[in-house]
Amino acid sequence: MSLLSKPLLAGFLATIVASGLVLLQPETAVSTEDGESLLAERGSTPALVNEVSQPWVRAPRPLPEAYLVQGLAPPPPVSIKPVVVAAPLPPPRPVAPQPAFIYLGRLMRDGQVYVFLGYNDEVEVVAVGATIGDSWRVDSVTEAGIELNYLPLNENRRLALSER
Repeated sequence: MSLLSKPLLAGFLATIVASGLVLLQPETAVSTEDGESLLAERGSTPALVNEVSQPWVRAPRPLPEAYLVQGLAPPPPVSIKPVVVAAPLPPPRPVAPQPAFIYLGRLMRDGQVYVFLGYNDEVEVVAVGATIGDSWRVDSVTEAGIELNYLPLNENRRLALSER
């Protein structure tokens, strides 16, 4: 069931079709005796256009009558500020990950300190200067912790010792 009556729908349809036809009509230029042309626009009064100007540039609109009668100054022209595009940020500097080792204990033998570290369900026994995998090197072992060096970035990390 339609909310609008048939005559009202027919009027809407006729209005839409007529509007489409008017908008699809091309603009026509009519020449005058002094070499200028009048550009007939859709549904408006003709505007004076010089023949050498570009056809897609419209003539400036005259001021509204209220400005002329009341002596008001014309509105200021609209200025468009240019958009400043910032340079893209450099990618963040890579950072060494935290060591994934678990301190299990240490052993002092022949003046050398050995540390037991748990990693991936395995136990590594390392001394100062030893390399764990391809990524970590043990730089020093103190009472407070183990100094590890992340070799790909040459950054130091500390693994705190906690005696059980």
